[in-house]
Amino acid sequence: MKVKRIVVAVCVGLAVGLVNVCVNLYFSPEPRHLFIIPVLMLAGGGIYVATRKEGVYAFLGEEDPPVAEYIEPLPDLITTELPACAYVYIESVILAMRYRRSVRAKVEAELITHFQDAMKDCQSAGDRKDVAEGIVAEFGEPRLLARLIRRGKKRCRPLWRKAADLALQVSALMVILYFVYTVWFMLGRPTIDVDYLAILNEKNRSGVTDENNARLNYDRAKELYVEPDTTIKEEINGGGFWGRAHNDDYEAITKAQRKAISKWLKQNEPTWRQCVAASRKQYYYAEYEYTEPDDEKWLINLVSPMDVQLMAVDLRNLGLWRARTGIERGQTEQAIEDCLVLLGISRNLREKPLEIVNHMVGILIDKTVHTALLQIIDQPGMSASDLQDLQQQLSNMHPQGYPDFNVEGIRTMFLDTVQRIFTKGGPGGGHLIPGRLVAYHNRLMYAGSSKESPSLAGAVTICLAHAGRDETIAKYDEVFGRANHPLVTMTPYQRYSIGDSVSGHPELMKPKYHLIQQYGVPLPIGRFDSRYEAKSVYEAVVTVIAIKRYRLEKGEFPEDLDRLIQSGFLKGLPDDPFGEGPLRYARRGDDFILYSLGHDFDDDGGTPGVDTEDRPNLYSGTYFGGDAVFWPPDFYGW
Repeated sequence: MKVKRIVVAVCVGLAVGLVNVCVNLYFSPEPRHLFIIPVLMLAGGGIYVATRKEGVYAFLGEEDPPVAEYIEPLPDLITTELPACAYVYIESVILAMRYRRSVRAKVEAELITHFQDAMKDCQSAGDRKDVAEGIVAEFGEPRLLARLIRRGKKRCRPLWRKAADLALQVSALMVILYFVYTVWFMLGRPTIDVDYLAILNEKNRSGVTDENNARLNYDRAKELYVEPDTTIKEEINGGGFWGRAHNDDYEAITKAQRKAISKWLKQNEPTWRQCVAASRKQYYYAEYEYTEPDDEKWLINLVSPMDVQLMAVDLRNLGLWRARTGIERGQTEQAIEDCLVLLGISRNLREKPLEIVNHMVGILIDKTVHTALLQIIDQPGMSASDLQDLQQQLSNMHPQGYPDFNVEGIRTMFLDTVQRIFTKGGPGGGHLIPGRLVAYHNRLMYAGSSKESPSLAGAVTICLAHAGRDETIAKYDEVFGRANHPLVTMTPYQRYSIGDSVSGHPELMKPKYHLIQQYGVPLPIGRFDSRYEAKSVYEAVVTVIAIKRYRLEKGEFPEDLDRLIQSGFLKGLPDDPFGEGPLRYARRGDDFILYSLGHDFDDDGGTPGVDTEDRPNLYSGTYFGGDAVFWPPDFYGW
C-alpha cells in the first residue's frame, strides 16, 4: 500500500505540474516553467494523500489505520462460529472487491452481521449450514457481488471525493498521453523531398542573360581589388563620407595619410572600371550552391556566391573616397558620377529580389550614397541645369518607383525549413520534431541569432503545443507569404499606429505558432524598416534638388512643398514613413530644413537624433530620440 500511495502521489503531482506548464506556455511561448514539475509532484502528492482518511497514518509510518477507527463493534447476537461456507464466501467477496482496507473491513462486518441475523433462530449446525448456503445462493457469484458492492460504495462517496477521483483519473490519462506523445514526437523523421535550392535558382535565373548579368564584372573587381595599407585602413573603413559621424574630420587626416589614400585610389583604377561596367548592367545573378554535407543543406544558412563584404564595404568605400577626394579637388561632376556608379551597383543587386542578402546590400549602398549626394549638393557652384540633370538621373534609377521587398525568396527558405523540422503526413499534415527544432535553433545561433537554443525538454513542450504542418504553412502565407501583405506595404508609422509589430496578427504570440513568431521571417521587422529608411533618403535627395532649383529660378525658397509640385519641379510629395504625411519642411532664414520624424515617431522640430556616442546621424541615431534631418547636411558632417 505504501508503494501504491507513492505512485499515486507522484502521478498527481506530475499531472499538476504538466497542467501548470501548459497554462504558462499558453501565455508565453518560451518553455521556462519546466522546473516547477518536481516541486508540484511532491506538493500535489502530499495534498492527495492528506485528503485520505488514512493519510495521517501513512505519514506516521503505520501501514494501515486501526480497524476500530472505522468498524463499529460486532453485535453479540450469537457466539457460535459461522459455517465454513459463509466464511469462505465472505472472504471471496472481500478479496474480489479490490478496495481500501477500511472499506473492506466495514463490508466484512456487514456481511457477517447479515449471516448472523439470518441464523439467529437456528437450533443446530445443520440448520445454520442450510441457511448459510441459501444466503450464498441468493447473493450469487462472489465476484459479481463484490463488483456491485464496489460500485455502490463509489456512488455513495461525497461529491468532493468523486471530483478528486475523477481528477486523479484524468491526471493519470494526461501523464500517459504525455509520454506517448513525447515518444511519438521524438521518433518522428522529416521527409526532404523538394529541392528548394533548385526552385530558388530557377526563379532568380528568370530573365537573366550573359549580356545583362554583372557577375563577371564583380568577380573581376574582387580579383583586382587592392587592400589599403595599415596606415590608412581605419580611415578607409570609417565610412568615407561620414567624417564627424564615424571618424575624425577630413581636415584631421595627415598629409602622409592623404598621399597614401591617393595612391590606394590609383591602384584600384582597374577595380573601379569593372564597377563602372557592372553598374551599366541590369542584374547580378550567381547560382547558389551548397557547400555543406548532404544532411546539413539548409537554405537558411545559404549565402550568395558573391563576397557580400566586398560589396558592402570595400566597393562602397572605394567609390565614396573617390568622390570625397574629387570634391577636395573641385571635381564635383566627377564625384557625382562616382556616386551614380554606386547607385547603379545597388540597382542591379536589387533587381533580383529573391536574393535577399544582395537586396539588403543594395539598400545599405543606397542609404550611404544618397546621404553622400546630399553633402555633394551642398557644395557651391552647381547650376540649375546641373541639378536638373542629376534629378533626372536619379528618377531614371527607379522609373517604377522605389522597389519593395519581395518576400517570395524568404517564403522559399521557410518552406525548406518546414520540410526539415516537420514530419510529413498524418494528423495536421505532420508534427514538429523536437530534435530537429533544436538543430534549427542551433543553426540560427551559428548564423548570428541572439536567441538561445531550447533544451530538448523545452523543445518537446513547444512541439506538443505547436500547430501541425498544414496549419503552420497556411498561417505563414496568411501573414508573411504575400507580396502585398501589410508587413511589406505598411510603413513603420502605420504599424506603430496599430500597436502591433506583426501587422494585425496578435495570434502569432500563441505557442502554437512559435516557429512563425520566432523564426518564420529570417529578416526582422527592422530590416523591412531599412527599406523605408533608404526610400526616404532617396526621396529627400530628389526633394532637396527640386527646392534648390526652385530657389535658383524663383529667387527664394518655396513656402511649402506643394509649390514644388505646382511649379513642375517635383512629381509628388516625399512620404515620411515614420510619420503621418510628407517629410517636414520649413524655411529658416536664408536656408531651409527637411527631416523625417525618425524611429521615435515624434516631431522634435528638426533636432537631429544622436547615436550611442552622442554623434548626430541619419536614422541610426533616432532610435534614441530626435529627428532624421536630411537638410542642412552639416548636422552629420562632411
